Amino acid sequence: MARKVISKGKKRKKKKWYPVLAPGIFNNMHIGETIQYDIKDAIDTPVEVNLMNLTKNIKDQNVRLKLVITGVKENALRTNVVKYELNSASIKRMVRRRRDRIDDSLQINSKDKVLIRLKPLLITRNKTKGKVKLALRKEMNKLLESFIKNNIEINIFKEVIFYKLQKKIRDKLDKIYPIRNFEIRVLKKIVEQEEKKKDPKKTDKEPMEQVTKKVEKQNAKANN
Repeated sequence: MARKVISKGKKRKKKKWYPVLAPGIFNNMHIGETIQYDIKDAIDTPVEVNLMNLTKNIKDQNVRLKLVITGVKENALRTNVVKYELNSASIKRMVRRRRDRIDDSLQINSKDKVLIRLKPLLITRNKTKGKVKLALRKEMNKLLESFIKNNIEINIFKEVIFYKLQKKIRDKLDKIYPIRNFEIRVLKKIVEQEEKKKDPKKTDKEPMEQVTKKVEKQNAKANN
């Protein structure tokens, strides 16, 4: 029997570091790097970042953004914002005795037909009556629904991230009853789940572990 000859395979491709950039509303600033065999392998990978690292504003340290890598341009990975979330610790600091808290959860289609989930939080300056709380909730939801329906996805995130929407709505609700805080706890883009692929065990990509958060390190040094 002839001896089976094992041919030498091709050289294994080496991994490379690729830059990850923030969305256009943050001027595509560099937020980290990821190591991949092929740059396209990183597409659809989620990346989490503290908003303060993008705005350089310490007031934004209580907000986390979830980004998703959407494509490649000029050998760099581009991202879009898919979620804005206020951390629970900051919410607890807002809620005090002798105040009323009004929460809600809405799902509304934007002007460009993107399903948006919105979780507003309203805190009054003092305890109030049920009728007043009902009026505040009704007006709050009316204003939010109108805003979402008349704006495209990117503008919705931009208005919330830079705190323009919160201020506008607070000023309007303050005419009904004095408002202490109006916040957006969660703003999220709802993506329809794709049909299961051939491999039912296959799961979504985990958040990127090998992003080097150079921006966070720079901020930490600046604060020391």
